[in-house]
Amino acid sequence: MDTTPSTPAAPAAEWAKVELLGHRTRYGLAREVERFGTKMLRIDVFGPGSDTPILTEFYAGQALFGYRPCTEECARAWASDRWNLPEEVRPALPAPDSSSVDAEFDVVDGDVRPAGSSEDLTS
Repeated sequence: MDTTPSTPAAPAAEWAKVELLGHRTRYGLAREVERFGTKMLRIDVFGPGSDTPILTEFYAGQALFGYRPCTEECARAWASDRWNLPEEVRPALPAPDSSSVDAEFDVVDGDVRPAGSSEDLTS
């Protein structure tokens, strides 16, 4: 009889919305990995129709603020709209489809505000 303790298999990757410290949001293929001797969250962000990630990031579990499973289509649509992606990644994505943008909100200098609003969000 084998008495060697078995190591549980790592959870499978799943598409998810990941909120980090309440300040950053990523949609992509998320999985638990071990790096640097500790468990971490790996998130691969994919653009529409791409088989390779346009962005891969690793975060410590303590940075996780929220985690919501979603569909692959949802995650890819988010990346195509370029929400919260680092500046160096944005040029690699195709221009967003204007029909998928919420008409009730404008994005001005990275700030989201009600459409037609002139309120100053910098204060």
